[in-house]
Amino acid sequence: MKKMKKWMLFLLSGLVATTLLGAAACGDDDDDDDATSEETAEATEAETEEAETPAATGESEEPTEEATEEAEEPAEPSPGVTDSEVVIGTHFPLSGPAAIYAPIVDSVGAYFESAGPINGRTINHIVRDDAYTPSQTVEATRQLIEQDQIFALMAGLGTPTHAQVFDLLAEEGIPDLLIASGAVLWTDPIVETAFAANPNYVKEAEILGQYAVDQGFTTAAIIYQNDDFGNEGREGFLNSTEGSIEVVSEQTYEANARDVQSQAINAIADNPEVLFVYATPVETGSAINAARSNGFTGQIIISTVAATDFLGQLTGTTDNLEGTVTVGYLKFLSQSDDPDVQAHVELMGANGIEPSNFTIYGQALAEVFIEILANAEEPLTRQSLVESAEAVQGFVCSVCSGEVNLGPDDHRVFETLVLAQFSGGQFVQLEGAEPVADEGN
Repeated sequence: MKKMKKWMLFLLSGLVATTLLGAAACGDDDDDDDATSEETAEATEAETEEAETPAATGESEEPTEEATEEAEEPAEPSPGVTDSEVVIGTHFPLSGPAAIYAPIVDSVGAYFESAGPINGRTINHIVRDDAYTPSQTVEATRQLIEQDQIFALMAGLGTPTHAQVFDLLAEEGIPDLLIASGAVLWTDPIVETAFAANPNYVKEAEILGQYAVDQGFTTAAIIYQNDDFGNEGREGFLNSTEGSIEVVSEQTYEANARDVQSQAINAIADNPEVLFVYATPVETGSAINAARSNGFTGQIIISTVAATDFLGQLTGTTDNLEGTVTVGYLKFLSQSDDPDVQAHVELMGANGIEPSNFTIYGQALAEVFIEILANAEEPLTRQSLVESAEAVQGFVCSVCSGEVNLGPDDHRVFETLVLAQFSGGQFVQLEGAEPVADEGN
């Protein structure tokens, strides 16, 4: 092959170089185009995403949990509560025949004072007299709500009286704690804000009736108050004695009657073996006095609502009361060797209050209330107080005879009962009697 001339080689070299440079230039242009396309696509996608955000479309964005918590407003404060005080109200008979119960609220107040502030708050306990008269109960309760601005009501006493304000308190959302009555209507059906203190009257009377059956009695007469209180006592007695004891007479009286001598005389006319008196203290004393004075020597059985040590004074003489049977659900004043009873007697003495089974009841109410108040979540509201009440489990107050167990389906505080008898001037636990748990409402 002939050698190319130098100028031809030079020309070819230039052509190759030019071609390679052109190719390289074309490659750079393609890369730039690709990059530009990718950037354009990304920008378009970003614009699309931005257009679809809640802010751009006008849709609301779901708040985060933290944002929700921050947005929640604090619980609205309840009336009757400050950082240093909580105002509690009670309607109660401070006058009239039922004023015999007055030592109960005296005892409540004495215990509150001895306990001191609860979670930094002093308990301001306001008691308004209703004389055990329904119309006055309504007036007293409205004053407690509207004038005194109470946080909660506790220990409102009496079935016919409290029944007049029960719905009002529920509608207002006011905690109605430790109702001093055993009527069924407080807890059946359950009302969220209401809690009864006393054992169910029907079940209490069933226990008393069963005692009469177990003793072999075959006839009985009944005296009872003509309202839900008395009717439920009658119902319970008949439930447990049906088929075993014949009821030969039933006599009724109206609340605050004081004198039921004629009913007692009529009740014993057919010589029953048992006289069952389901009444408040003054009427119970009147009935027993009349029955004994007119020759009745049989067994007398009474409701726990009348079972206080000074009942003997109302029967003319304590001899008339000897052997009378009832039930109890707290420690008795007669348990003088019990350190807690001794402490109670000392507390009452320091406050100028005559100790009795009624004052023991008052202290029990105060202890349970403080347990509920002390464990209510802050900020303290009516709702948190009710929730605290429903959470009480296994609490035993110093003068209680059994545990207090509450819950959403159980709003009755004292449910452990034991038979008792008046002996030697005082009520004592009946020998051989075993406590009976009245669980439920």
